[in-house]
Amino acid sequence: MRPISRFLLAVSLGCSLNGCAVSDNPREGGLVGGLYGIFSGTYDQRVQNRQRNLDSLKSLEQSGRVEQQGLLSDKAREHNELQKLQRQGKQLEHELEKLNRQIAQQQTRLSSVQQQAFQQRAQTLQAEVKSLQGKLQEDDKSTAVKDYKQQAQRLQNEIKALKAELYQPK
Repeated sequence: MRPISRFLLAVSLGCSLNGCAVSDNPREGGLVGGLYGIFSGTYDQRVQNRQRNLDSLKSLEQSGRVEQQGLLSDKAREHNELQKLQRQGKQLEHELEKLNRQIAQQQTRLSSVQQQAFQQRAQTLQAEVKSLQGKLQEDDKSTAVKDYKQQAQRLQNEIKALKAELYQPK
């Protein structure tokens, strides 16, 4: 080979190799880029980066599952609380019905003014119980449940007081 042809061969080979792009993505870069990526460690770095990303996504997924379980248990607890309060409301309603029947039985013993006062108070209490039940159905937020508990306790105390006054000997 002549020196000029060797020079031209070296220049053309250098230009052709220089045209090969070097990338850390194994799908790009061709043979020279692939060899460069293997020997320089960029492919290993790429794999490690992707593994770290995968690990962080798995960690996020796990924390999301834990949070979801917590929310589901909160929902179940609130649902049970709501059912309990609804049962208490029905119990209050039954107690008021019982009280109304007792008032009707005691009418002969009580004066008409006392009868009217007891009946009116019993009707007011019954309306309050129905109102509380309606609010509980419409709005089952924590504040509504707390208010319901307080008002239900107050109504139970009033029912007890009304019963005591009704059966108090004169």
